[in-house]
Amino acid sequence: MQGKIININSEVEGIYILNKTTNTSTITNQKGDFEINVMFNDTLVFSALQYKIKFVVITEEVLKNKYLEVTLDEKINELAPVTVTPYNLSGNLARDLQNNPAENVINAVSLGLPNATVKKKDHMHRMLYTASSGPLSLLINTLNGKIKKIKKLIKLQKKEVKIETTKELFEIEFYVKDLKIPEDYIDRFMYFCATDPSFETIESEDPLSILEYLKAKSNDFRVLNDLE
Repeated sequence: MQGKIININSEVEGIYILNKTTNTSTITNQKGDFEINVMFNDTLVFSALQYKIKFVVITEEVLKNKYLEVTLDEKINELAPVTVTPYNLSGNLARDLQNNPAENVINAVSLGLPNATVKKKDHMHRMLYTASSGPLSLLINTLNGKIKKIKKLIKLQKKEVKIETTKELFEIEFYVKDLKIPEDYIDRFMYFCATDPSFETIESEDPLSILEYLKAKSNDFRVLNDLE
């Protein structure tokens, strides 16, 4: 079957396409064209750094036409707002630089203030810092178990973030149709995965390895929860 990625204003070369059913793969050329062997009901997975992962099931119509056009959803990275006041900027970079010569920015870094470049701690890390600051606090909070408790909470907080970010890599349709997990069981399934020590080592930048991991864990999860 031949196909084409039809995103007009985005890069369409080098998009990875995996036939998840047969475990064969290919990539798109400069024009977004690709060619891959398929059969009825095979599942194709489209992935690239700039796009969300997309799953396409091969239908009878696609097989008949021997052609498939795919539009991918771009990943959106939200940036913090930028304030350009109090200067009157025109939008022309060359003119604005000429009219507004750079001045020394006065801030904590330029003034050389202590800890100006130190990253702010979140609430849990501030609690840990307070509990372990000074020999006496460190001794007391070690003996009473407070430091151990805070470290445990930090670890749980980190795991919660990883569970949520991993879950959001895929659409609900993937869990329901591909993994055969009912929608109201998805959160339970993610926590089931998190109990596996290898869950911590999964690289979020490699969605295909995560896909294979979730697929393997879903089999055990369905058996344990009588979802077969």
